[in-house]
Amino acid sequence: MTRPFSVEPERVRGALLGVAVGDALGWPQEDRSNIVGGARARDVEPQAAFRAWRRAAGTQYARYEEPVREGEYSDDTQLMLAVARACLQGDAWLHWLRHAGRMADTAHGWLLVHAGVLPQWSAEQTLALADEVHAVLRSERFDAFVFQMYGNTPARWDDALHGPDRWRVIINALTRLRFCTDDGTMEFSVKGSTDAAPPGYRPWYDIAARRTVGQPIAFGHWSTLGLLERTDLLALDTGCVWGGPLTAARVDGGRREIFQVPGARP
Repeated sequence: MTRPFSVEPERVRGALLGVAVGDALGWPQEDRSNIVGGARARDVEPQAAFRAWRRAAGTQYARYEEPVREGEYSDDTQLMLAVARACLQGDAWLHWLRHAGRMADTAHGWLLVHAGVLPQWSAEQTLALADEVHAVLRSERFDAFVFQMYGNTPARWDDALHGPDRWRVIINALTRLRFCTDDGTMEFSVKGSTDAAPPGYRPWYDIAARRTVGQPIAFGHWSTLGLLERTDLLALDTGCVWGGPLTAARVDGGRREIFQVPGARP
C-alpha cells in the first residue's frame, strides 16, 4: 500500500503547522466545541488571532469547565500528528493496523466491541461480521477498499448488502455507533450525552428489541457517557483524554471489579 515518494521536510512541517493553527483558530467556532455560552459565544467577528475560552467537559455525571488557552489545539491535531508518526514507520504501521486485534471479541462470557452493536445482530453474527471485515483488511482487496471505507451510508444494516457498502456498515457500527433508531438506522453527527439524542433515536443499548439483550457487552468510544454499569453492560470510556479517569474492568472468575486511575485535568 505504501508507495515511495520524496517530500521536503520543511513542506511537511509547514503542512502540520497549518493544521494546528487552523485547528486552534477554528475550534471555538465549531458546533461541537462545547464552548461555554453556546452559539452566542461562538458568534464573534472572525479574526486571525487566537482566543482564550472555556469549554464544558466531563461526562453527563461529572461536569466541569475546562479553560482553553490562546493557541491550544484539539484532538483533531493530535490525530493528525499520530498519523504523521505512523507514516514515518512505513509499511510497519499499516501491517499492524490490518493484523492487530479484532473489532469484536469475547472474553469470560462478555462481548467486547469498541462502539456498539446493531439491534439486528446477535452476538454470534457480530463476531462473524467482524471476522468478515478482518478478512478483507488482510486480503488483496484492501488496497481498493481502503478508499471506500469511510462514509455514513448505508445508515442501516441489510443482510442483502454486499461489497464495500456491507463492510462499511459493519465498520461504522462496531467503531462509530452511539445512537440509532429501533430499526437500526445509525446517526453519526451527535457525540454528546444521551440527553442529546435526536428525535426518534436512542442509545443503541437501549433498543428494547435488540437481539443481544441479556448478552453481557463491554464497550468504549462514548466518553461523554461516562462509566455506565448495568448487569449486562459496561461502558468504560470515561474521558481520560479530556482529564477524566482511565477506567478498566476485571470480569474473570465471575468477579466484577472496576479500576480507575485519575487523569490529568488541564
